[in-house]
Amino acid sequence: MKKILFINFIIFTISVFTAAQAPVVVEKNKDIALSYGLVVDCSGSFRSIFQDVLKNAKTIVNKNNPDDETFVLSFVSNDKMILQQQFTNDNAKLNDAISQMFVQGGSTTIFDAIYVSAKNLVDKSKKNENRKRILVLITDGEDRASQTTSEELIKYLKDNKIQIYSIGVLTELSKFDRAFNSNKTVRQVAKDNLENLTKESNGKVFFVENKISIEIATENLLKELRTQ
Repeated sequence: MKKILFINFIIFTISVFTAAQAPVVVEKNKDIALSYGLVVDCSGSFRSIFQDVLKNAKTIVNKNNPDDETFVLSFVSNDKMILQQQFTNDNAKLNDAISQMFVQGGSTTIFDAIYVSAKNLVDKSKKNENRKRILVLITDGEDRASQTTSEELIKYLKDNKIQIYSIGVLTELSKFDRAFNSNKTVRQVAKDNLENLTKESNGKVFFVENKISIEIATENLLKELRTQ
């Protein structure tokens, strides 16, 4: 009986020692490759903060990984929508494209700009199931003349599994004036637009109220881009 107990004790001791010495295999989280469009509003309401917008747009593309690909589109109205740079992983080209942007007047067409950008993402991005497809939208959220409805846009985004992450710059929008054909203020309608688009596409919006908070919003957006 003592002999059996002694043998069992040896077996137990060896098992514990082996388990303690065995290397623990930890699966590393690999960075998710991104295919994304940087879509920048260049309307007049951005004039006072535009240089900060461009600076933070460059911060975003400069955080790209080698496997990422990015295009850059600027917009105001539909006749002032410019593909500044088609998909590339060359940060120098992306920075140069951002530097070419400037503020213009016109009736803002955010929904149309997002739809055109989403189409470009679908048609031109790398076809890879492990790749995350995103639109990074920097705008105040006020749409004045889009032909695309929010319902049509959201359906297209969902059908093609495109997420919208947005920096919503509300600094110049009125807290008091009523939006056209609405009982809400201009600012509230714009905020609702961005919250709806990002929520329905499984993305996220970060609102900006002053020049300091745009940097915070950019940092928070960058942290979210590679989450599942």
